[in-house]
Amino acid sequence: MFNREPFSYACRMRIEPADVYLRKLGKRIRELREAKGLTQEDFDDGTRLGITARGLQEIEYGNNNAKIYTLYKIARRLGVNVGDLLDFK
Repeated sequence: MFNREPFSYACRMRIEPADVYLRKLGKRIRELREAKGLTQEDFDDGTRLGITARGLQEIEYGNNNAKIYTLYKIARRLGVNVGDLLDFK
């Protein structure tokens, strides 16, 4: 017999849409960037980060689902770990 308990538990869980998480991630990145005194343009300074000010803006507004490598580059520029970017409530 099929055990429905795990399925029913998953159905009761409140799972937020992806765009909610993208906005939370963007807000966290913006908070960390501003705490370091950096502007979006500071990411577009001709370094090999490959992140434009516009690209960072799209991530911060939650309009762009950044790849993990992009998050790594952002975290490195901010002097934090990727886990710190994902530490949002």
